[in-house]
Amino acid sequence: MHMLTYHGLLAPGSSWRSDIVPRREREPRGSCGASKRVPGPCQRYSWPDLMRRVFGLDVLKCDRCGSRRRLIAVIDQREVIVKILEHLGLPSAAPEPAPARPPPQLELGT
Repeated sequence: MHMLTYHGLLAPGSSWRSDIVPRREREPRGSCGASKRVPGPCQRYSWPDLMRRVFGLDVLKCDRCGSRRRLIAVIDQREVIVKILEHLGLPSAAPEPAPARPPPQLELGT
């Protein structure tokens, strides 16, 4: 279901839309991912690239020696994750959510 609707000059059926909305150069069919300049609809960023673009963090850079980290394992089994966290002395259960607070308007009146 579409959650965004454009009206007026930006509406899809507007005769002036082509004068306002800049045109995007399209790649020929079958060349999906061939160009590395700008990611298109079928080109995805890896999570380290996203972290670098969004937060300015190089998550694969080692803080101690400055070299590049590499992926050696992916652990996705709950039992194994709980065992590792408990061995390291870290909490393995999600924290209880805090109770909801009243709207700010009610806090100001008291």
